[in-house]
Amino acid sequence: MNLGPEDVMDIYSLVAANLQTSARRSPMNAEAENRYYSKQLAVPRFGPGLLRSIAMTASVVLVIGIVLIWPCMQRIVGSLVGSADGAGQFYSRAVSEARDLTTKLSIPETRTWTAR
Repeated sequence: MNLGPEDVMDIYSLVAANLQTSARRSPMNAEAENRYYSKQLAVPRFGPGLLRSIAMTASVVLVIGIVLIWPCMQRIVGSLVGSADGAGQFYSRAVSEARDLTTKLSIPETRTWTAR
């Protein structure tokens, strides 16, 4: 099917045909605005089939997310536990060495003095 120039409406004619010429509303106060927009909004009604599909999709996404994230979380927690264990061993060793040195420094060596 070929369209000729008489069959195609130009953009200006299209805009002019769809312009609304009604008068502008006067400014509304907050209460009138709330009444106006409360009538305009409609909550969509979902059928049982759509709700089932949404629930199934959400559960599949949740399961896949848990399955994919679980190994990563295990690695992160394992590295944190390993780091804390290493820090604890370092601290324990440092405390033991400090106690040993303190003990060595606090006990004076006994020397025997001989008279000349």
